[in-house]
Amino acid sequence: MTFNITDISTDIANVAARATDTALPDMNFMPTGVADYDRRCGGIAPRELILVAGRPGMGASSFSLGIARSVAFHERAAQPVAIVGPDVSGPKLARLILAAESNQSISSIRDGRVCDEAKPPLEDAVARITSGAPVLLLDPTQPTPSAIRAQ
Repeated sequence: MTFNITDISTDIANVAARATDTALPDMNFMPTGVADYDRRCGGIAPRELILVAGRPGMGASSFSLGIARSVAFHERAAQPVAIVGPDVSGPKLARLILAAESNQSISSIRDGRVCDEAKPPLEDAVARITSGAPVLLLDPTQPTPSAIRAQ
């Protein structure tokens, strides 16, 4: 379907009016933890679907996990997060989240080499994670919107 600019001129005027109305209520956008994105886009709206794709080794999983952690564990009203990825298993996801939240290396967690002084931050991270919103790992063979909604 093709639109002429005059077809959407009313919509444009309404959007412009809302953009300058300082009396509007908070739209409940959640920060992603990515400062540039949040500054430009205002964060993400509840129930918004974000798709991140990249070639292997380019950081798409790490980037996605950073947003998931911010939304699930750190924001004023933690929200459930679903992750679908062909290279992310449950144990790997748990190690990645725990390492990032506790500021520990993934290898020290994976290999059981967390030193005594790192145990309190690790315990704090576990408490933060377990009291936050759920992070769901979905089957990458069924990433259809209806399958995601069903979970």
